[in-house]
Amino acid sequence: MAFGVATAATAPRSANPLAFIKRSGTELTVDGQRFKFVGLNLPATGAACSAQPDLQAAMRAIGPRSNVSRVFAFQRTATVNGARDWTYLDGLLGALRANRQRAILVLTDQWRGQACSDVDANRTIDWYREG
Repeated sequence: MAFGVATAATAPRSANPLAFIKRSGTELTVDGQRFKFVGLNLPATGAACSAQPDLQAAMRAIGPRSNVSRVFAFQRTATVNGARDWTYLDGLLGALRANRQRAILVLTDQWRGQACSDVDANRTIDWYREG
C-alpha cells in the first residue's frame, strides 16, 4: 500500500483526540493550541469495494508524525451487497482514534474508474462550474 505524505513537519498531538479542530482568526486550533494538518491519504483502506489491507499495519507504517488521514467515505464504501453497512467506516474511525489520528472524510470522487468511485464521469472544471 502506498501512502502520500502531506508534509514532513512533526505534528503536534492533542491530549484529547476527540477535541474538535476550530478556527481562531487565521489559524486552526485544538484545545486552544495551534494545529497543523500533517497527514496521509488512505483511499478506501478496508472498504468492501477495495483491497483489504491490514489497517493496524497501515497505522503502524504511518508512524507518529501524522495527525490526520484522508479517507474515502463514498456511498460504495458503506454498501455491501446492495445494503448499507457501516463496518468499514466504524473500523477505520476506530483504528484512527486508537492511533490518535483525525479523519478527513472524502464524500465523493473526482475520477470514475477507481476502486470505490461513485461517479459515472470524470469531474472536470465544467462540472464544478455548472454542476
